[in-house]
Amino acid sequence: MTDRDVDGYTHLNTADDGLVLTVYPPQGSGKRVTLEAVKAEIEQTGISGWQPDDLKHAVDNATGHPVVLVQPKANTTDAQIFVEVSEDEMSAKVTVLGAESGKPATVDRVRAVLAAQGVVFGLKEDQLNALAPALAAQGPKSAPVEFLAAEGTPVVDGADAFV
Repeated sequence: MTDRDVDGYTHLNTADDGLVLTVYPPQGSGKRVTLEAVKAEIEQTGISGWQPDDLKHAVDNATGHPVVLVQPKANTTDAQIFVEVSEDEMSAKVTVLGAESGKPATVDRVRAVLAAQGVVFGLKEDQLNALAPALAAQGPKSAPVEFLAAEGTPVVDGADAFV
């Protein structure tokens, strides 16, 4: 028994008409999120094209990591967000080009693109949140905004065993 019992919960990100779902597991004796409750929440968004099997898998596993159910739609006049994952897959750099006349880049859109690329661990939340004003001020003639968005935890060799 833990000191804190917390029910599981979800977070939906619907940037660019995509759908990214994060299902958080319960803590202690808290209740799990139900498939029916998540379906009802998704249906309220009006976004279609998600697969029931993918939704069931995300709810059953409840990892706390984002799962892309519907890929975000890109518009060439919208701000463009590029993710470059390092060769060793220990870091991810994001480059944002300003919008010509479409949707500007937002922190939620950056998170959705990162999740779509499989970058879900080691996100630098403080950098992402500090970036919001720079993204809002970015225009079509602005210089690209580049930053390190995620960094993995390096492996630490342990001590050799002895008897």
